[in-house]
Amino acid sequence: MSIAQAHYPAHSKQQGSVLLLGMIMLLVMMIGATSLMNSAVQDERITGNTKSSVQAFMAAEAGQASAKVLLESKLTDWGSYICNPGDTLVSADQSNGDTFTYSVSVQDCSGETTSLLSTGGVLGTQATRLLAFDLTRMAPGLNPPASISCIGGACTVEAGTGNGAKGAPIDGRNHPVPSKNCSGNSCWETAYVGADMIPSVYLADYNNSSLLSGNGKGKGKASSGSNSACTSSTKGYSFVGLDNSNSGNCVMGTDKTTGAVWTDSDFTNNQMAAPDWDSYFGNDSLLERILNESNAFDSNLGTPDAPKTTIITSYKKATGHFAGFVVVDGTTLELHGTGFFSGLIILTNCGKVSAKGNFPIYGAIIADAKGCGSGYSPFAASGTPDLKYSLDALTNANNALLAGIVVDDWYEVINP
Repeated sequence: MSIAQAHYPAHSKQQGSVLLLGMIMLLVMMIGATSLMNSAVQDERITGNTKSSVQAFMAAEAGQASAKVLLESKLTDWGSYICNPGDTLVSADQSNGDTFTYSVSVQDCSGETTSLLSTGGVLGTQATRLLAFDLTRMAPGLNPPASISCIGGACTVEAGTGNGAKGAPIDGRNHPVPSKNCSGNSCWETAYVGADMIPSVYLADYNNSSLLSGNGKGKGKASSGSNSACTSSTKGYSFVGLDNSNSGNCVMGTDKTTGAVWTDSDFTNNQMAAPDWDSYFGNDSLLERILNESNAFDSNLGTPDAPKTTIITSYKKATGHFAGFVVVDGTTLELHGTGFFSGLIILTNCGKVSAKGNFPIYGAIIADAKGCGSGYSPFAASGTPDLKYSLDALTNANNALLAGIVVDDWYEVINP
């Protein structure tokens, strides 16, 4: 009797290996999923940290802005207020629910400049960013060489017809500032007795420049007791000022040959430094710093009660009583009517000031004539306007410069 033998398929012996392979694949997938989850969490954490870091930097910038605003309210108390290294100048107010924080501390101070450090952060995180910066108070320092100065090139200066009673149309003698309520002829002031003087006109390029007298009707009258060389009842003098002969006297004339019109050699002959274009308009000049902060100033002119710094970049026509430090950049400022302007007018990029009617200017005008050509006319007078040097007006204008602070330098501090 034969015994039947059982036959089993060969694949039945492989079923255990399939289970093992499946478990291995499941394990690999689990490891991959775990890795992806960890990566996602890590990415989210990195994103959160980056966001916090950016917010911390913005907080440090907010601290910088707050310090600038605060110090602009402390301009007259600059030194005693900020020159205490280590002191906290300003910090964030958390009462309004802000999630960021900043603290600005004084690092150093020297003259008109203080070095500050703004530390920015975000509440509930360890994010911190440090921003170091220098703030400089804009100090007086633009002294005019003459009543009107053409620096860096040639120009044509036109005097008005002047007024016959109280001086020449372009006068380098020191004058008081009129009453803020004056009008017309009452805004014409006579020079101080024994007044300090500067030249009437400075021409950097004397040979290629022209002076137009405008049929000047002025005369060199001043108060009793003033320099007799400039007290005359004779009309017709358009230019009055300090004589270039090194005599210290006053002189009057009708064209650019008069001693009241100076060029570089006249300053040298009088043991004085000739005006330098770079010091007035160069990259390191006070004016350049002001222009770099042009967004801090608007085009509205200041008043005798509130002189201010103004930057004008498009044509402007103004009537009234104005005062301050004005930059006319590549355009024209037209002053007309029966008021007056008191202060310093700076003309850049071939800017111009036009005075019409009975509108006197007290202070000075400084024009950047570089590259403008000999036909450049920075001051065009129509009617009977006067341009009179006034130390009082210039002092008020320089004080108006203190209406702003410039950020001279800033950088982020990494791993202090």
